[in-house]
Parts: sequence; C-alpha cells; structure tokens
Amino acid sequence: MREPPDQAKATDSEDRPDFDALENPDDLLEGERTRDDFLSVALQLREPMLIAEIADWAGRGEDSAREYMRWFETIGLVRRAADDPAQYETNQSYLYWRRVDRIRSNYRDTDIVERLQDVLDELDEFRERYDAASPDEVDIVPAARERDVDVEDVWEDISRWKTLHARRNLLEDALNRERDRYLDSSGGDSDGSSKRKRPV
Repeated sequence: MREPPDQAKATDSEDRPDFDALENPDDLLEGERTRDDFLSVALQLREPMLIAEIADWAGRGEDSAREYMRWFETIGLVRRAADDPAQYETNQSYLYWRRVDRIRSNYRDTDIVERLQDVLDELDEFRERYDAASPDEVDIVPAARERDVDVEDVWEDISRWKTLHARRNLLEDALNRERDRYLDSSGGDSDGSSKRKRPV
C-alpha cells in the first residue's frame, strides 16, 4: 500500500502510523490494538466523533487527527458522518468486505461450502430447539423457565446463534463474490449463458 500524501502525514514530533497494518485483516477484524494510536481509534469509532474528541482519545494533536481521518476516509476505513463540524465513524462495510476477501484468499470453494453447511445445520438445531426463526424472537428468561435450564445457558445459546448468523452471511458473501467475479469476467448470467451478442 502506498504511503499517505504529504498533507496526510503526521508532524515530525509524532510517530507516523504503520499503514502496512491495514493489510493485515486479523488486526482489522479481531479488534487487536495496533502500534498506531490513530488507527486504533479509527477502528473503534462506532458513533460519529468530532476531530477534537478523536485527538483527545488518541492523545495527539487536532491537526494530525484531522489529516489522518481524511486519509483513512480516502481508503475507506472511516466515513465522514457530518461536515460542519467534521465527524467521523468507522466504516463497518469496509471491515466486513476485507474479511470476505480474506476468506476467499485463504480457502477453496469446497472448504467454504463445507463450512457453510456445518453452520446451516447448527442454525437448524437452534431453530428447532427454541421453535423460533431467529434469535431475536427468543425471550431469554421465559425460554429458560420453559426448558428448565439456567438463564446463562439460554443466553450462551442466543449469543452462539447470532454468531452463526453472521458467519453464514460471511461465507455466503464469499461464495457470491467469486461467482460475481466469474460473471463479470465471462459476461455470463447466473445460469452460465453469455450476455454478449454473437456476431451476425
């Protein structure tokens, strides 16, 4: 990845962020703290935040905070939520699609399909266990009483259920992204036929 432009670099009195860390999806997706204060803050902006607040959180100056947020915006890591005054928040879509790309890079289609089937089977088990289509439909306390189990056990099931939903979406999107790339390159549609006109 290229370095930020001059106007997006930190002052001499501050350490320049390790932008190579952006190439490590584990750092982005597992929430591990990086060596750079601004990058760490940028990954945790769950709500719009002012430049002054970002600078204070990072323990740096406002000018540097403004420059780095602009740079992070250009690469898609954050999005500007307001202009006057400027407010930034983490671009969750960026992190999500980086994880999808990592799955595509590290696993074969057959591996993804196999794991997806395991996830779908486990989701079916939860639906049957709680007679509900999704974890949001389960009221934890009544469900625990009905099944004569601890509330904590039901809470753990619901947490696992939600995790599986997210995992299913990731795996399905990884498969769909490869299909879309194939269609884009071949000019075909979902049934494999070509949309390009044959010569007359």
